[in-house]
Amino acid sequence: MKIIIRFLSVMLLLTALSSCALFEDPKQEAVDITTLNIADDFNFETERWINVELHALYTGTFHLTDMEGNMLYKGTIDQQVGFVQKIKLPTRIVDVKILYKEVDTVTENYHIRDNEIVYSFVPQYL
Repeated sequence: MKIIIRFLSVMLLLTALSSCALFEDPKQEAVDITTLNIADDFNFETERWINVELHALYTGTFHLTDMEGNMLYKGTIDQQVGFVQKIKLPTRIVDVKILYKEVDTVTENYHIRDNEIVYSFVPQYL
């Protein structure tokens, strides 16, 4: 019985080693880093500051989400001064949804221009 277990163990080990050898990645050529070209306008940053200014008739909470509904920021719009603040967002985010649900649930799609979000839920303020 011990001989059979040893034989099967050796066969299993040889099978594993030979199958790993079959799936090795081919060697890739090394690239000299000094030959790489990066565009002068390329931005390495992953986040950026956005100026946000929101106004509403009533003090209430708003949610700022990406277009898929993932929460980016939650804040309060004050009736007197609104919401004026800088927030940090990922650079990949160029469109957001602003959800304000104090009187009627209002969701606005907004395209970020010049690192600014300026919106009013007050009709005459537009």
